[in-house]
Amino acid sequence: MLKTSLILGLMFLIFGFGVAYAQNLGAEKSPASAMLRSLVVPGWGQYYVDKTDWSRGRIHLMADVTILSSYFGIELNTARLESNRNTFAMKHAGIDLSQHSRNVRLYVSEFNSVQEYNDFQERTRNWNLIIQQSDAINWHWDDDSRRNQFTSLNNRIDQQRQQLPALLTLMLVNRVLAGVHAYTQAMDMGLNNVSFTVTQPYQISQHGFQANLRIGF
Repeated sequence: MLKTSLILGLMFLIFGFGVAYAQNLGAEKSPASAMLRSLVVPGWGQYYVDKTDWSRGRIHLMADVTILSSYFGIELNTARLESNRNTFAMKHAGIDLSQHSRNVRLYVSEFNSVQEYNDFQERTRNWNLIIQQSDAINWHWDDDSRRNQFTSLNNRIDQQRQQLPALLTLMLVNRVLAGVHAYTQAMDMGLNNVSFTVTQPYQISQHGFQANLRIGF
């Protein structure tokens, strides 16, 4: 989850910076402007450079849409499965898992009851892992087949959750590739990346010597 949060944070940072930059750009096009646009929305930079030929941009845009659709599809399906899992555990084991950690869910999937779990920890001398029974953490499966069904469902949810960071990484890579291509395309078309302008090279005022310099991207 930490990796997912970091990737999402980086993508939101790129998006926010890119939009803010694009809103303050002048009419003059540049490779840097094209790159930032494709970092924000893949394909936008290619369209910005040449509206008549941005086929490579369309590929990056379609890839981004596909990855985003897969990500949110998995998120929605996983949320549904988690709801089903919690309902199943409540009905057949008498425990509400909605407020418990992944470790507790693993214990519930591996042992038929909290007593069986504690007995195992005592036999293996893992005293620090013994659970103090309470109404919140107390389960007892009505039979092994139900617990096995729960274990299968729990594993399926974990497998789907593990796909999300990979999809976010693909999304980030796609945006970087789109940005690099947009930059290269703009350079190939001869767009200036940096403009160096000196307006009124210097002036002397009551505050002293003042130089005027403008650098644009």
